Amino acid sequence: MLDNESGLAYPKGDRQGQAGWHVAVKFKTLNDLASNVVGLKMPKEYCGRWFRDCDAIQRGEVTRLGIMVHGEQGGKLYVHGKGKKPVLTADTVPQFHADLHRIGLATSQNASIIFMGCLAGQGDGGTKLLVALSKCFPGRKVIGFATLGYRHPGAMKRPGQACELPGMRETDAPAEIYQNPPKYDRQWGDFDALPWASEHTRHAKVAMNGGIIRYPEEEQKIIGAAAKAKGKAIPPLSMPRRGVSGGVQRR
Repeated sequence: MLDNESGLAYPKGDRQGQAGWHVAVKFKTLNDLASNVVGLKMPKEYCGRWFRDCDAIQRGEVTRLGIMVHGEQGGKLYVHGKGKKPVLTADTVPQFHADLHRIGLATSQNASIIFMGCLAGQGDGGTKLLVALSKCFPGRKVIGFATLGYRHPGAMKRPGQACELPGMRETDAPAEIYQNPPKYDRQWGDFDALPWASEHTRHAKVAMNGGIIRYPEEEQKIIGAAAKAKGKAIPPLSMPRRGVSGGVQRR
């Protein structure tokens, strides 16, 4: 979590990390994540205590959950590690349903669940994946990205600790072949070129209750042009921006 004195709020961030995240959970599999969110003790800094940690997270208390995994074109999320099977796709969502359901129970009814990975929200495959996932999380927004994400290990290192601050920067690269780390390193201080990824950025796709409520910018143009050519009304594809609360909110 960024220092509260920074004055930044999600989805903004500085050169080190994105604001608005409160706690990180390590996991190796989706089952591992599902087993460790509820019951996790928040650090004492979160609730202003000096000597003991805050109470454990209960069901329904997570208002924003970011799941950082490798992604790939065609609506693929490597939730067990890069190249490892089974891969989370629209077709395999039923196979993961028990773990996804438990993860959903940890979140509030209007939570955002963000899959911080590359390319998995791109095109028809990404649409099918996010729609399928949104049916597992009724009322929640499910977010994926149509382009590569990027993290700078050196710049994001937490001072004095062997870990990095949270967040992922969104790039304009539509495929792995366009990945260019030196370019992104040079652009690291340019938050217009590389914004901190969120449901509001250009290449985010947002699903909710079995439908897409926001498409990435390029897909919006294609769908709008197709609708116009057929003489149909252009569907409302963009989601209005609004304030977002922190990653875990205690009632």
